[in-house]
Amino acid sequence: MIYFVQSGKAGPIKIGYTAKDDVKIRINTLQTGCIEPLNLLGVMAGTELQEKALHQFFHAYRIRG
Repeated sequence: MIYFVQSGKAGPIKIGYTAKDDVKIRINTLQTGCIEPLNLLGVMAGTELQEKALHQFFHAYRIRG
């Protein structure tokens, strides 16, 4: 499962992958390290390889790493 999460109302968007069916568990885990509330923007079926392709597609907009 590929997910899209935004920090706050206008913050950066994280694209991630989880093998678990419950994305909310993953979001709760991420929330512990983030001061802003995380908002789940959407999910889509996909693989880790597809998630990596999305990261490559949006590379020009990446903030770090």
